[in-house]
Amino acid sequence: MVSSPDSSATCQLIFDLLCEAGLETFVDAEAATNFYTGIITDTGGLSYNSNAPELYELVARLLRKGVDKPYVHEKIFNNKTVRRLKLQGFSLFKKLHKIENLPISYMTLTDDELNRFYYNTGDTEGLVNIPLQVKDMVVSCLIMERPDTVKISLRSKGDFPVNEFSQLYFGGGGHLNAAGGTFNGPVADAEALYKEKIVDFYTKWIKKSAK
Repeated sequence: MVSSPDSSATCQLIFDLLCEAGLETFVDAEAATNFYTGIITDTGGLSYNSNAPELYELVARLLRKGVDKPYVHEKIFNNKTVRRLKLQGFSLFKKLHKIENLPISYMTLTDDELNRFYYNTGDTEGLVNIPLQVKDMVVSCLIMERPDTVKISLRSKGDFPVNEFSQLYFGGGGHLNAAGGTFNGPVADAEALYKEKIVDFYTKWIKKSAK
């Protein structure tokens, strides 16, 4: 097992390991494209967990190996179905909530709601990031029911540590601004737990940051 919490993406860590093992010369254009794709998707298009200069140096090395950047971005960001857009619209219009007087938002999606839009794995990719486009919003959460569990996806801006919050209350982890976890129980209970604990966690974080 190799753990590197400072890595922005799994593909960054794997590529670094290959380089340290002296195997970079075996990374051709196809492999470089896969590494680049993993980095772009893990960082939301280099928008979060991507402040380290080393990451951009790595990306430059991958591009020199022949990555077709416009092709990759077209496939990632402009490849949605109509039903996926409708699910996104429904989620934002009907299911997006903001906690009063705090820069914290969340959305819940039940299994029945997902099935209304013929949900396929990946259809909610990036959805949790959208509420952070709201001015001064700091935290966004997607609580999504699946057949065997409830998935918790968390995103944040600045120094708010959603990875610590996820580890404390949803048995998960991740990066400072992007984390996830799970909850065993009804969506409503997961929502109630999130609303209670995020307010307390945020309040303590604000006080700590002010010192």
